[in-house]
Amino acid sequence: MTSHSATPDVAQIPDDPDEIIAAVLSGQGQSDPYAYYDKLRQTAPFHRSILPGTPYFLTRYEDVDAMFRSELIGHGEDQPLLRANPRFERSVALQDIAGSMAEMDPPQHTRLRSLVNRVFTPKTVAGMSGYITELTDQVLADLDGKDEFDIVPAISYRIPSSVTSEMLGVPRGDHKLFSEWIHTTAGIFGPGLTEAELIKIDDAVGKFQDYLRELIVERKKNLREGDFLSELIQASVDGGKLDEMELIHMCTLLLGAGTETTETLIAMGMTSLLENPDQKVRLSEDPSLAPFAIEEFLRHNGPALQARTRIALDDVTLPGGTIPKGTPIIGVIAAANHDPEVFTDPQTLDIGRSPNPHLGFGGGIHMCLGARLSRHEGAYVINTLLERFPEMRLAGEPEWSTGGGGGVRAIESVPVNVAGVDGR
Repeated sequence: MTSHSATPDVAQIPDDPDEIIAAVLSGQGQSDPYAYYDKLRQTAPFHRSILPGTPYFLTRYEDVDAMFRSELIGHGEDQPLLRANPRFERSVALQDIAGSMAEMDPPQHTRLRSLVNRVFTPKTVAGMSGYITELTDQVLADLDGKDEFDIVPAISYRIPSSVTSEMLGVPRGDHKLFSEWIHTTAGIFGPGLTEAELIKIDDAVGKFQDYLRELIVERKKNLREGDFLSELIQASVDGGKLDEMELIHMCTLLLGAGTETTETLIAMGMTSLLENPDQKVRLSEDPSLAPFAIEEFLRHNGPALQARTRIALDDVTLPGGTIPKGTPIIGVIAAANHDPEVFTDPQTLDIGRSPNPHLGFGGGIHMCLGARLSRHEGAYVINTLLERFPEMRLAGEPEWSTGGGGGVRAIESVPVNVAGVDGR
């Protein structure tokens, strides 16, 4: 058995490639975008859309993988796609994105990634294990005595944001404040962003940056042994260190990368297990499968639908064809991760799947910075939930967000019953 919740009738999915894309971008296909993108991959795997900028949509695994790895595809020295936004010059949120290494090409990206890689190591992630255990126990203790709750607000919204805040040395009393800022700023990538919404996001980003600026100043005066932010401040490559604004951009990137993906991974992973009881039993009986299960959750029903839009820095030839210089390119991760040329029975959830070369965290030089932490945290939380609540089952239909603009698939509600009573 497998499910992506309310799977649409295939006959209702448009035949025209641009209508398929529009359906997902508008939110119509959020209940099961995989069915829409499967049809796009089958009918037009290397498609130049009529959307503004006439981007290419790539849906075959080999094309999306090649896009991630190509040196001729990037964001452009002047970040033309981002800076084309008429609100860029007056939006602190859009400017914060521009300052992120996720929007940069070499050599700027190489320098910044080298610096953070010296600090964000397996040892750093392992050092968070104690806090992840402590926090998970605390969050689950708050659920004692409840027969029903919602995984999203009760668990997935509480744990990842607090873990990344703790990693950066934010006082625990301010973790909730950081969580509110993180969730507000995530709306910057939503479709049809209104002026009022952007003003709210800009306000949150401004306060976020002011807080980080004060935290950085304080930490420079009182460096701490083994403290992530202290090490980030001191990290250097060829004698060069991060300046204050680079530190702020790096902190906001780490907070986003370590929070939003993990929140969705936990909620979607549990949803996938509850919709596939045989796999839930399998993982409950053998918790050592958790690392494989996490990879399968990322492939089968992961947070990333599409990669951030890139452009061809020169004429570039991929397995599916040639893309002219200056043309926007969108790699559809959801379609690539369900490509039957690479994955046997791609619609089936198999928590022991191996090998599993999914692209859920992207690839190439822009591989998700928070991937290691997300994997570790997600595996621990999901295993602990299964151990604590062995009778857990869905108490209603999960609710999907339509605010990701096609790039991400967020989940807003996963109601569950833990008393062995089917609430549906």
